[in-house]
Amino acid sequence: MKQSTTGAFFSGVVYPGVGQIALGRKGTGVVFIALTTGVLMVILYRIIMRFYLAMDRIMPVVEEEALDLSRLFETFLRTSPGSWRVEIASVIFFVLCWAGSILHAYYLGRKLDRQA
Repeated sequence: MKQSTTGAFFSGVVYPGVGQIALGRKGTGVVFIALTTGVLMVILYRIIMRFYLAMDRIMPVVEEEALDLSRLFETFLRTSPGSWRVEIASVIFFVLCWAGSILHAYYLGRKLDRQA
């Protein structure tokens, strides 16, 4: 398998940055891994915090009344804290990091293929 295909495969399927490490660029690979992992942590943290905030507001409704799913759903929709801008921006940045890692590994591999 060509190095360009190997690098793109590892960065695309395994994890962003792994293709760069497989091709010998450890520093670049670590940067892609750190960026991607950091963005994933932000996304997970924000979603978990939204869930806990919503549950804090929903639980009193559930304790007061019998479990009425329509009322529960309505309360959940009303308790969504703020906009989703940070989460959406994080997902876009995550996709850009992943795509950038694939493209970088592919072009790095092509360069190595030409040198060999």
